[in-house]
Order: sequence, then C-alpha cells, then structure tokens
Amino acid sequence: MSFQIKLYQGSNRIDYVYGPFTASTNNDDRFTVAVGIRGASSSTQDIVSVTKASTTSWDQAVIQSGNYPGGGGGPTTHNTRNTVIHDSGKTYTFMPAFNRDIRIKPIYSYGKIPYYYTDSQTIGVGVVNNGLDSISYFEVILNLYGTN
Repeated sequence: MSFQIKLYQGSNRIDYVYGPFTASTNNDDRFTVAVGIRGASSSTQDIVSVTKASTTSWDQAVIQSGNYPGGGGGPTTHNTRNTVIHDSGKTYTFMPAFNRDIRIKPIYSYGKIPYYYTDSQTIGVGVVNNGLDSISYFEVILNLYGTN
C-alpha cells in the first residue's frame, strides 16, 4: 500500500491519496492502522481520526473528532484486510472548520414580475452556516441591475 499526502496552502486542506493496492497471498487477517491528523495537543478538538471496520468498504469510513474510541462495539481504528481493498486514488480530505463560514444558496423568486404593475415580488434566499459559531442574524443585500 502506498499513499501521498497533499498539503494546500491558503485553504489549509490536507488530502491523503492512496495509490494502487494489490492484495497479497498472506492470511486474510485484520491489520490495524491509524489514519487522521493531530493539532498542537492530544485533546479532542485537536484530533480528527478515520475509523473503518476491516470488512467495511473504504467508502464507508467515518471521520470523527477526537482520538480512536476504545471498545463500544464499533471500529476503534482504521482496520484493513486483503479482501477489502480501496480503489487507486481513494482520497480522504481534511478541511479546517472556521468559526464563521457562511454561504448563500441559490436565489429564487415565484413567477415573473409584471411589467406594468408595481406589486411587490417575494425573492427568497437560503443562508447556510457551516461554521462553529451559531449566528442569529446575517444581513443579505440583493442589488438588481439591467434592463427589462
């Protein structure tokens, strides 16, 4: 098994890209590995780990905050075996979480605005906050330009 770590300046994105994997003829035993990233300390907020049972597809791996849990019936590490291999190019991506990460979803309206009338028209927009801070108020300003 081979992999490459890609670091992206500016976005602080980290990709683990796995290369080709050929199953060996050895016993189909479970192998335990650690996959993840760690910050300045070993506290929960500074660790992101990836768990996977040995018989589970690599596409069903779970990314979690904190170190690997002990016991509990689920996978406690990233387990692999010869019979469950990944596709070449399988990538795990780690992106930093920001306190404020707000984006606008598509803007929409209901129907057409009449040309001769001045009735108001409702225009809707969705705002998504993927950040860590809860935001109770966010102003969105829409400017319309152009000719009819």
